[in-house]
Amino acid sequence: MTEFMVSQLGKPMNNNKAFDSCGRIKGGLCAILIAASVFKSGAQIYTISVANSSLQVNSTGGLSGWTINGVNQLANQSLFYSLGGLEYPINQLSAPPAPTFGGSSFGGVILNTNISQTYANSTLSVKTSYVLSQSGNGSSLASTFTVQNLSGITQSLQFYQLSDFTLGGVSSGQSVLFPGTSSPFAVTQTGSGMTLNGSLSGLGLGTSVTVEEMAGTSNFGLGNGNVAPNFGDSPLSANGNVEYAYEFEVTLPTNSSLIISELQAVPEPSSVALVSFGMLGFALLRRRGLVFFKK
Repeated sequence: MTEFMVSQLGKPMNNNKAFDSCGRIKGGLCAILIAASVFKSGAQIYTISVANSSLQVNSTGGLSGWTINGVNQLANQSLFYSLGGLEYPINQLSAPPAPTFGGSSFGGVILNTNISQTYANSTLSVKTSYVLSQSGNGSSLASTFTVQNLSGITQSLQFYQLSDFTLGGVSSGQSVLFPGTSSPFAVTQTGSGMTLNGSLSGLGLGTSVTVEEMAGTSNFGLGNGNVAPNFGDSPLSANGNVEYAYEFEVTLPTNSSLIISELQAVPEPSSVALVSFGMLGFALLRRRGLVFFKK
């Protein structure tokens, strides 16, 4: 059993005190590089950078790149939700919101930069938060997704994370494997002599929560207005231009939240090994407290 402490809902996660009014770290260098004029397919792209790594955040929800030592390791990471049979990208909840930036430094050295956005309507809210940090000679990425029921009734929903990593900067010659379907959930992707390891673990209390996994060479039917796919933990391995996804099924009372946290790190630039430690917390309490999960 793994326990996680969750902050009170609505409490900011950014360390904005480290910045002055110009967005620069006090006593240090500017930690945030905002590509405010860069667009892809009508979507605005924001870039945060630290050390030898930069992250491209798509304003429509998700990531469009993670460059490490000049090589892009990620083609795309997208987020979807379903509330009654059809699933949609999270930007269908609202127009792309203005992001919040933050970061910290010590002795003039940038330690981390972060960006967060919240997509919401009267029924559901999804907050995304990405923190890019220096980690030894490499970097690490901490991602948090907070899904909150804003309606006045209990809701059953599905939340999806679809990842397309291109290790070594190439899409072909990749292999992905989910070795099991029970906690701790693990995934391994290899390609171009590099390895990505991921895991999700914990224990769930109160409300029903399940996690399903799938690997393949397509997006599994995820798209705008498509019928929500039934993962069913199959297939669990694939080769070629691979993608993999998680499906989170949860029943949330009004004002309660599902909180998903991941940590991905690149400890050695020479090997560019991508390691995802995966701390998965599910906030099923109305206000605050300890969070647990199990399948």
